Amino acid sequence: MVSNEKAQNKEGIKSAYDDFFSMGYDINNYTVDIFISNQIKVVFTPKFHPDEGLVLGGKTRHGRGVSYIVDLTTLKIVSKSFAR
Repeated sequence: MVSNEKAQNKEGIKSAYDDFFSMGYDINNYTVDIFISNQIKVVFTPKFHPDEGLVLGGKTRHGRGVSYIVDLTTLKIVSKSFAR
């Protein structure tokens, strides 16, 4: 049962990653946070570029911050939002 749940969580996280990857962002320039409860939330936060100072909002030279909510039963993305 536990291994099936882990595999399911992995597939849900992969759904978010695949969509993120399709936007052309470099994952090496992001911090990824994953929260699992009654849904999976995956947050991609861009790191600061060495040449830029602190910036307001969720965008740096590396790209925009993106959050996904993935349904645990269907493993499909139900929400995608960009930081502002």
